[in-house]
Amino acid sequence: MAGIVTFVNNYLPDSGHLDVALLNAASFLAVAVGLVAWFLPWYRWSARAPLLLVLFAFALIGTADRYGGVSSFSYAVYFVVVFVWVGLSQPPFTSMVLAPVAVAAYVWPLLTAPVPAPHGVASVTVAIPVCVLVGEALSRSVRRQLETQRQLQQRVALLEQQRNREQAIIDAVADGRLVVDDTGRVLSCNGAATKLLRMPADALVGRPVPVPVANSGLPVEHELGDRRWLESISATLPGTSESVVALHDISRQKALKEAQDLFLATSSHELRTPLTVVKGYLATLQRRWDVLTEEQRLEAIDTASERTDALVVLVNHLLLAARAGVGRHTVTARPFDLAAAARRIVGDFATMSARHRIDVVVDRGVPAALGESATIEPILGQLLENAVKYSPAGGSIVVSVRAEVGSVCVEVADEGVGLAAGSAAHLFAPFVQGASEDRREYGGVGLGLHIVRQLVEGQGGTVRAANRPGGGAVFTVALPAADRPAHPEG
Repeated sequence: MAGIVTFVNNYLPDSGHLDVALLNAASFLAVAVGLVAWFLPWYRWSARAPLLLVLFAFALIGTADRYGGVSSFSYAVYFVVVFVWVGLSQPPFTSMVLAPVAVAAYVWPLLTAPVPAPHGVASVTVAIPVCVLVGEALSRSVRRQLETQRQLQQRVALLEQQRNREQAIIDAVADGRLVVDDTGRVLSCNGAATKLLRMPADALVGRPVPVPVANSGLPVEHELGDRRWLESISATLPGTSESVVALHDISRQKALKEAQDLFLATSSHELRTPLTVVKGYLATLQRRWDVLTEEQRLEAIDTASERTDALVVLVNHLLLAARAGVGRHTVTARPFDLAAAARRIVGDFATMSARHRIDVVVDRGVPAALGESATIEPILGQLLENAVKYSPAGGSIVVSVRAEVGSVCVEVADEGVGLAAGSAAHLFAPFVQGASEDRREYGGVGLGLHIVRQLVEGQGGTVRAANRPGGGAVFTVALPAADRPAHPEG
């Protein structure tokens, strides 16, 4: 700007006494330096680097003053521009430090000029202190604004950090959270809420809460479909008209309660029926012993004994399930011959049903299993009981023993009704039966497979179920393999 002002000043009407060539050269040099400074950001190198431009401007002022005799008004403009820029870009006290340099750059050429300008010295020396004060005031004002802006940015950053931390905590909570205004519309939500409601955030925000909420703060249960249940609880935020709605998935609890209720109803039926039969036969024997024939007495005793055995099996299942459920089952892992155990157990079940044929298939070179051999009988026995029970039309049941990577597997495959659609995921949960919604159709209390899973997993193994191609179900138990082989024959 100093170069442009000097260039214009050279061609004003009263500029005939100036050294135009010299001043034009100084003007072009000033403009060139200004362009370089414009495109070359010196402030990135050092905060003090732009002061070189100030010194260069003072040198041009002194040169123009010595050889041109530019008007005092023009020099006043130069100093105003320079000190305003210094005040905006440099720290406080910089204008005071530059004041002696500015006075020397202007006054010394006038004092050494052949024809001194007496009025010029007084006018500009008055303007320089004013420019220094303006620059200093601007510098302090800018610094205050910068400090205020810095503190404000720090507060905003802290608030943003705190908000992000709170949002991260809310998002990490498994329960859903909705912030609701006084009209019942959602203001914000966390990720868990979108997952529980199966709705994106933009479909929730700005709309009414999609589940019922009690204003009293009491929990409200709501079924979403697909056997999914949510519990909502509302709480008002202190000091605001907003409230927070907590969403909790209670599907598991509802399913467990439903299963427990069904278990109580079914187990009471399973216990009452044989007890009634046993009590009836014993009462008959007690009242009519003398009139019954020997054959009738034996038949009554056999029936009562059979029903008593069924009760013993049911009670054993309940006790074993209780032990497994509370983690009381401890395993002493030792290598044992799983194939031999399977053959022995199948032999005991060979006469269980006249409508079924049970075969054992053992692959060659099956290694020993690592676990507790005493648990194989209740595990395999329960799987065989299920295979017989859920194939009422009879058919073939195949027990296969084979080796897999790092494990030994025993598989029970039947030709029965198979598994209900979608039941494999929760088939081994307590009080669940996979083949029918009506438990009384096949009997039992739904604990057998739960016991199997507890016993198998207690030995470091796994159990899985699937439908058999062509009909029926396949249950596979995998136990860790021991290092040594169990038997060489196939």
